[in-house]
Amino acid sequence: MTATSPGAERRARPKADVPPLTVLVDTREQCVPPWPAGVVVERTTLKEGDYTTPALRTIAVIERKSVCDFASTLSWHRERFDREVQRLQPYKHKCIVVEGDITTVYRSSAMHPNAVIGSIASLYARWDVPTLFVGNEAGCGRLIAGLLRRWQERLAGQGEDSAIGLALRLERQLPAACEKTDHCFHCIRIRCDGANDVLRTRCSASLG
Repeated sequence: MTATSPGAERRARPKADVPPLTVLVDTREQCVPPWPAGVVVERTTLKEGDYTTPALRTIAVIERKSVCDFASTLSWHRERFDREVQRLQPYKHKCIVVEGDITTVYRSSAMHPNAVIGSIASLYARWDVPTLFVGNEAGCGRLIAGLLRRWQERLAGQGEDSAIGLALRLERQLPAACEKTDHCFHCIRIRCDGANDVLRTRCSASLG
């Protein structure tokens, strides 16, 4: 009998079923990247950013930029970009995803490479907005989905008293659609702990 290495066993082990992830995409986002399996896309108008989820709408947001767009915002449109970054501050989790690598930004920008690095450092150090680079469209979609899913998991794991955790558990337990009945919670409003915003989790299933 041929021995099997532990690493091969780990690779051969089937993945557990991953629940679907609903990604909200801003209606002004024209080019949407391809998504990994299990992602359901809904178009809506977001107050800020390009991507979030129903549960994270007031908590986390992702801004996606092409290389050319990112390069121009750092130089020619810097004041407008700074205002955009400032409007992201109320969100607990936020980041910028650039579809390309930083060396391409160097070539596309009129700025010196050191100035580009300094701007990226300022975004994170001053505004708590990291900039993540991915090489292609497929990687961009996978990174955005991965971030949103892990942010949801992190919030759901904050404890049984967490408003977000409760909302996510309810969302997983309820069917996707139903007819309105006397026992149907058409809209569950949960006030987030320590926040002024109200998270609305739509429930379209009878709880009777």
